[in-house]
Amino acid sequence: MIRFIVCLAAAAAIVCSCGGSVPAGLDQGQAVTAAKATAQTMSSTPVSFVSATSGSFSNFEPTAEPAVSDPNRMVWAVVFQGTFQGSCGPSSSSPTTCPAPNTTIRVVVDYASGAFIMAATLAGTA
Repeated sequence: MIRFIVCLAAAAAIVCSCGGSVPAGLDQGQAVTAAKATAQTMSSTPVSFVSATSGSFSNFEPTAEPAVSDPNRMVWAVVFQGTFQGSCGPSSSSPTTCPAPNTTIRVVVDYASGAFIMAATLAGTA
């Protein structure tokens, strides 16, 4: 019986040491509020909330350089619809046609503080 209890305690310690718990941080509503201010400054029309998901930074930006953020950093990725005009390139003497604006943006904020990390318009949302 004692051997069973020791094994059970050891198994519980292994499970607990693996993590799995989410650190304290913003709830979804707070994350949306924090991200919306940034999204709105980038849109020429009012933005509307689409979705919010929490997870490690690498889940949302797997190709981002570590200088942008630690890949394991917990973040909120919040998606909005709006009108997000891309770059028309350098000015030139000949007329250029700007691409149609994107309509969706993902704003990534820190999970605990809501501090802005990055924003990216999502390809194929024009």
